[in-house]
Amino acid sequence: MSADINYEEDIEKFQYFIFEMDDVLDEFIALARENRFELDYSISNLDTLESFIDSIEGSVRDDKFINRCSRYLGEVFRKELGGRWDLCLDDPENINFKLPIINDFSDLDLEFCPIAIINNYLVTKRSGLLKGAVNSNAEFVKPNKTSNGS
Repeated sequence: MSADINYEEDIEKFQYFIFEMDDVLDEFIALARENRFELDYSISNLDTLESFIDSIEGSVRDDKFINRCSRYLGEVFRKELGGRWDLCLDDPENINFKLPIINDFSDLDLEFCPIAIINNYLVTKRSGLLKGAVNSNAEFVKPNKTSNGS
């Protein structure tokens, strides 16, 4: 029966995604530094992430690189606005289905999908898109969590 879909493998991959987060991001930040880009997990620094993405050419900008950019963007969001990493498995019709998301940052039923935002940036190259995507969620953050700690 299709209603009895087993997501065990997806959940296992997601758990590994979380487990390796710090190590993967340490490597990513070191790569950025090697290319003369300083990343500091702040919203104001997301323009630097865009510049770093733009500086990486062709085959180097592979799925692994895009995944790492997405992790970094998600961690900026999580550290600045709150929430937690989750795997979107509730609704197969959801555009973020089976993707890592940040949720539980708002009292509204909202989720932030870093891979979707990074892919949008790669297609549009619209300067300020990453910062705008994060900031557009700031007004929906739960009252007890704001980026300035108040």
